[in-house]
Amino acid sequence: MHLYLVSRTDHVDYYEYDAVVVRAENASAALAIVCAVETEDTYTVNSVSYSFVDMAYRGFHRDDSNADVKLIPQDGEPGVILASFNAG
Repeated sequence: MHLYLVSRTDHVDYYEYDAVVVRAENASAALAIVCAVETEDTYTVNSVSYSFVDMAYRGFHRDDSNADVKLIPQDGEPGVILASFNAG
């Protein structure tokens, strides 16, 4: 298994992810993990609850058209791997 940095290559909006670090066998599997994971979300507006199925890593396209995958070397200097902040 390897660590991969999967990054967005397009405009990132509020409440979307621009990068995810995943453990996978290869780059294709890493991209599949980010683009295929689904979750059910529920939120409430004015006492009305809404529920929908959405990608857990919102913003990445299922067709993989807006992502770049890079292997994270396991050797090298200590430091931050990813710091990503996209507040709404």
